[in-house]
Amino acid sequence: MSVQFKNARDQFDAKFDSVFVQTNSYQEARSLTNNKWTFDQLDTYKYALSNMLGSITYIHGNRMVFQDGKVVSLPDAELFTGVPDRPDHARGFMWDEGFHNHLISIWNLDLTEEIISSWFASTDDNGWICREQMLGREIRSGAPPSSWPQIESNANPPSQHLILFNLLDRFNDPNY
Repeated sequence: MSVQFKNARDQFDAKFDSVFVQTNSYQEARSLTNNKWTFDQLDTYKYALSNMLGSITYIHGNRMVFQDGKVVSLPDAELFTGVPDRPDHARGFMWDEGFHNHLISIWNLDLTEEIISSWFASTDDNGWICREQMLGREIRSGAPPSSWPQIESNANPPSQHLILFNLLDRFNDPNY
């Protein structure tokens, strides 16, 4: 194992401890007999968090929408989003992003701000946000062509509002 990899792993473990386990060290958390987390649980939590963080993707390209009964290509846009299923769904899903950021915001609030801001920046003049962000030909290549153009009358439940409410609650909590 390289020194750089070991240092990165140790930094990740230390931050994981301080954010989620709140002990002095990962080794201490694993060895506590009265701790509610088992070694396997901690490893599973770290694996899930690592995969969520590792899925964060920047995408750029044009978006397609149905307007007035025809498919229209809109100017290039960009999006910063979590994409946890890259092989089959390598695009941003508005519904998912609100849930992704419950976890991401605990790890790094600034990162959540960047992601949520990126989504809100894609709002059109009517306040609509595409529920699936398939920006550019490469991203669309992994989806069936029938799903490429987004329909302006379709929307997802506003899961991003859940994270915003959660962030406001945390901001107003003096113990946070």
